[in-house]
Amino acid sequence: MQELLKELAPLIGKTPVKKLKLDHINLYMKLERLNMTESIKDRCAYGILSDAIRSGKVQEGSLVVESSSGNFAIAAATMCNYIGLKFIAIIDDNANDVCKQLIGKLSHDVIVAKKRDASGGFIESRLENVKLFCEKHNAFWTNQYDHPANYKAHYNGTGIEINTAFEKLDYVFIGLGTCGTIGGVSRRVKEKFPNCKVIAVDTEGSLILKEKPGFHHSPQPRHIAGLGLNFPSAFMQKAVVDGFAVVSEPDTIRACYDLLQEHSEFVGGSTGTIFHAVKDYFAGKEFEHPPNVLMINCDGGGRYINTIFNDQWVEQTYGERMQEIGTNSYWADL
Repeated sequence: MQELLKELAPLIGKTPVKKLKLDHINLYMKLERLNMTESIKDRCAYGILSDAIRSGKVQEGSLVVESSSGNFAIAAATMCNYIGLKFIAIIDDNANDVCKQLIGKLSHDVIVAKKRDASGGFIESRLENVKLFCEKHNAFWTNQYDHPANYKAHYNGTGIEINTAFEKLDYVFIGLGTCGTIGGVSRRVKEKFPNCKVIAVDTEGSLILKEKPGFHHSPQPRHIAGLGLNFPSAFMQKAVVDGFAVVSEPDTIRACYDLLQEHSEFVGGSTGTIFHAVKDYFAGKEFEHPPNVLMINCDGGGRYINTIFNDQWVEQTYGERMQEIGTNSYWADL
């Protein structure tokens, strides 16, 4: 299995960097949508599966299970299929229809968590389903939320690629999901660019940043999958962060359209969230020499065609809130 998995390695990582058109800063985007299954989750899925096979935790006939809102399940299921393992996805009703269909086609089985937890989300319900499934079937849980291979995939992969691509880097904006990306990338980038500011970007309703000074959001249901958790992430303890931004979902949607119409970038919600944070952070700032700013493109827009890029869904989900601009979005230096 390990040799089969290694055949996929050339299809993961070494993603290019593209410069976007903004006047007052040099903004670059690392195109993680060009990974094998079109998302940054390929990196950690590959790392976790490789570690599990190498350590003997996953063998021929093992069942592999994970709680995922979309991209990780798609990545892990694809890899498991290739090496002959059965993948079981634990998703929830908040997953969009495109991801549900893809996961359903790729996975051996799909379990849908329908009960919302105390914060209005599904993550705790999904994790409880994972626990019950593992107890009953002796399955291997990839545990993208806490497995060291997640962090290492970005410290030893994404971060090195970023350092290699730049001679000067002033800011990096990174979205918060499991936080493996920001944990690994921030530490690696700071090794070469100690004065580079790392800005963590989260979505309204998430509680990842609740212990940070200046954070003032309460938990609430989220409609766009990708960023956010209902609890602090273990990987944030490894991250070196200089500031954070919290972005409302209406601002995320507008930013996705801006990227499509003004920059020819068809991206998912996480990337739109990060792009709004970049524009908001630098609004009104003037520089003698434009800083080099990097943002990470987490995935493409195809999986959001029935949500973010569907006018009817946007109207039904947000209504008059789409008239708000920046009302629930904010940033803070640490």
